[in-house]
Amino acid sequence: FEPVLQTKLMGQLLYYLLTTCSGQQTLGEEYCDLAQ
Repeated sequence: FEPVLQTKLMGQLLYYLLTTCSGQQTLGEEYCDLAQ
């Protein structure tokens, strides 16, 4: 992977996790529990 592409993907993943984990308690909550 190119560093730029990798950084972009990481940014999107972090943004997704932050929004889902903090905002909606649905699929994101289960994923957060699995991640920890």
